[in-house]
Order: sequence, then structure tokens, then C-alpha cells
Amino acid sequence: MNTPELVLFDLDGTLADTFKDLFWALNEALKEHGHSAAAARQIRMRVSHGSRAMARAALPIDSADLDSVQQRFLALYEQHVATRTTLFEGIEQVLSALDRADIGYGVVTNKLSRYSEPLLDKLQLRSRLRCVVSGDTAARPKPHPDPLLFAAQLCQVAVERCVYVGDALGDVHAARAAHMRVMVATYGYLGADDDPRSWNADALISKPSQISAWLLRSGGPSWQNEQPHNANSDDSV
Repeated sequence: MNTPELVLFDLDGTLADTFKDLFWALNEALKEHGHSAAAARQIRMRVSHGSRAMARAALPIDSADLDSVQQRFLALYEQHVATRTTLFEGIEQVLSALDRADIGYGVVTNKLSRYSEPLLDKLQLRSRLRCVVSGDTAARPKPHPDPLLFAAQLCQVAVERCVYVGDALGDVHAARAAHMRVMVATYGYLGADDDPRSWNADALISKPSQISAWLLRSGGPSWQNEQPHNANSDDSV
């Protein structure tokens, strides 16, 4: 595998562990509407499907509160977008390794800019990123290739010199359509029915340290298939 010139990361479930803030905001919204708190495991596997899927999973099937709970959930989340969120353990070391290797990196997420940009600011990442492409930046979000193509254009890097790192089948579809290599982070928010081994990614990565090891490897195989741990499709939150 040729060393890439640009590495593009998904945000939720790949670069940052956003679950605690999302889960807190959802449960606060549920409580305000008279509903019981959601189960963490039930919601975690739906993070990458977005706020509506999370709210739907937390509510009774016949609930009429879906819209109002979702909107309150989003309002609370926007106010507390990085209160509990951290980078996944090992991600800082990955970024430092890319810095040392003079490989640029950016973020491509379906998270809307009103959430993604403050979050990246609070994580002190914005100044290190060559680009931030959010869910409302390009004409169409993932799984369309538009955000990845826009990021490569912004950074003036040919798509064949880019690698995308995500945690969902939609990330793989977007990267393949953009003609980029793609790695799946299985340590994020995989659902019980997800089978990343069937997604035809270039690599499955069960912990962040494997990202830089794979990207910076000289010679050897062009992909590795690590045992999945626990990822889905980043929506608008």
C-alpha cells in the first residue's frame, strides 16, 4: 500500500467518543416528556444512525412524542456538545504519528456543522485539521461520495492518495464511490446486526493504534482484518 497523503476521519464512533453527551441529552429529553430513561446499550448501537433513530429506540413504538423528544434532545445536545466527549483512547497518538510522517488529516462527518464545529473546537482539533466537512457542507451527505470528494478538492489531494476511516457501512459506500481506500473502526458504535467483515473495506481496525500502524506500514499486505469489537451510519447529530 502506498502511504496516503490525506487521511479523512468520520467523527462520532471513529475519532471521538460522543456517546455520553448524546445519551445524557436524550435521557434529559425523555425525562422532560415523562418517559423512562433509555438503556445505554440500546442507544449506543444507534448513535451512527442519528438523533431520530436514537429517540425512536428510546420511546414506545406507539409514542406520539417522537418529534418533540428529538427536537429537545438536539437542543440539549447543542448546549452540552463536549461536556463528556473525548477522543477515543489512542487517537491522539495516531494524529501525532501522522504529524510526524507529514500526512495531513481532516474530518468528514454527517454531523451538522452547528454540532461538529463547536465539538472540534472544544477538543482542540480545528487548528490541526486540513478540512472539516459536515453534513450540511456538501450537496449530499454520506453515503453519497460528495463530502469525501469535496474534502479532497479542498485539500488539493487526488482521491487515490486519500484514505477514509469510518465506522459504518455508509462510510464504506461513500469511500468506494469516491474511489478512496477505506478502513472501518470496529471499536465505535457497531450494531448487533452489523457485519463489517462483509463490507469489503480495506481494513478492519479494532483499536485506534492499528490505524497509524496500517497507514504507515511499508511493504507487507495492503490490508488487515482485525476481529471486530463494537460501529453504524453517521446521521445529522
